[in-house]
Amino acid sequence: MYLDEKKAAKFLDIAPITLRVMRCNGSKTLARKNEQPAAIPKIPYSKFGRTIRYRLEDLEQFAAAHRVDPSAEG
Repeated sequence: MYLDEKKAAKFLDIAPITLRVMRCNGSKTLARKNEQPAAIPKIPYSKFGRTIRYRLEDLEQFAAAHRVDPSAEG
């Protein structure tokens, strides 16, 4: 299933402009003191002419890959 930008952003609970930036540039998470920021890779997408679509499976994998488990942090 493919989602347009607005629906994909809603699925991830982020603004569409944030999704665009992450699609084009990737992103950096905020680092704690004395740590390097972790790079977040670009979000996968499909382009049909000028239309951008996101596969639901890709968004689910992206979200799962960036899940933070507070109990696992030291």
